[in-house]
Amino acid sequence: MDDLITRQLEQLLRESKNIFLPVGELYERLAARGMSAWMDESLLLQLLLEDDRFIVLDGLEEALFSEDAPFSRRLRELGLLRGPWVVLSERIVSPSVVMADLLHYLRELNAALESAWQRMTEEEPEVAQDILNLLMMGDMLERQVKQALRDAVIQDMENLLENGGLAEEGDEHPSSPLPSMPR
Repeated sequence: MDDLITRQLEQLLRESKNIFLPVGELYERLAARGMSAWMDESLLLQLLLEDDRFIVLDGLEEALFSEDAPFSRRLRELGLLRGPWVVLSERIVSPSVVMADLLHYLRELNAALESAWQRMTEEEPEVAQDILNLLMMGDMLERQVKQALRDAVIQDMENLLENGGLAEEGDEHPSSPLPSMPR
């Protein structure tokens, strides 16, 4: 597809400080520009899945946690990293770039949770405890992503030494570090 909406999607994803964005957020941004009158989120998702310029990822939790980790079950229940997410394929240069972006997203999420926790009143002890638990889970997740980022940087350096250079922006990376949705 090569139309006004597609060009807007590409522009939104190129200009975003984050590499990947939730489909829902893209839909809302299109709606704010008056470009979603004839479609809903599910149709947008279908259009994205059919276009090779976009990579649609399942929820990020599948890429980050094992099924049996207690905090991963809780994050799944809360849907904090639930997908689908959209990536402009030209922005995936290496796994380390994706992991760095995810780390940035997690830090923003943790900062928002901490701010909410600090504003809690004594009249809401259950909510305050839930937010505190989320902060602890976010910290554990951030540590996992930092380790994944370190591993990805090492892999990028090995690729650099092996191939004489990293992939240029726009080159396809042979393997994505995140699970794609079936087309």
